[in-house]
Amino acid sequence: AALRQAIKPIWTDGVSVTGELLAFALLVVALHTGRNNTPLLEMGRNCLRPHPKDDTVFLVLWKRRGYNTSKVALRAESDVERHLESTPSVRTSVERLIRRVMVLTEPLDTEAPADLKGRVWLYRSRGGKDAGEITALSAERLNYAANSLVDEHSLTDSDGRPLRINVSRLRKTFANRIFELTDGDLATTAAALGNTLKVADQNYLAPGEDA
Repeated sequence: AALRQAIKPIWTDGVSVTGELLAFALLVVALHTGRNNTPLLEMGRNCLRPHPKDDTVFLVLWKRRGYNTSKVALRAESDVERHLESTPSVRTSVERLIRRVMVLTEPLDTEAPADLKGRVWLYRSRGGKDAGEITALSAERLNYAANSLVDEHSLTDSDGRPLRINVSRLRKTFANRIFELTDGDLATTAAALGNTLKVADQNYLAPGEDA
């Protein structure tokens, strides 16, 4: 709920694109796709590709470590979402959020340094020696925004300690949710994560109470 509240301004006309706002949007994408930190941060402007199903698109990310791409199927926005897009409580699709970010950051792409051209998560730096220059969201800026979100909303875990929010933990949450929804189907869970069975089993699936 705190994350949905944090990205509400992104739908406002004339919104100022900040690193913090982009970080919150990226965390939403991470939560719903289970992708790794670096491929999400380096997401390109051609990341959304057609899917055979009318209500679905592919999110294609470059996996630098494996020298290949990773595909995630995203459900496209429905007619209902299109008609109710001004209602804050409506859960908008991940595809629509990504497209909104690309619309907002497109004007910055022309000014971006050569090594950042074509990136999605661009914003204009507001402070320090690089003030006014176009930069891209970094892992450090992402973590800072996540910690700020926890502090602002006093988010705590089951032990009452400050909640830890990062892409790695969201990926594990995604994995366990898929595992539960598929009644313990490890192969499907590994496919959803873009991993092998062994990697998914050892690194992402935490045992539940029954186990």
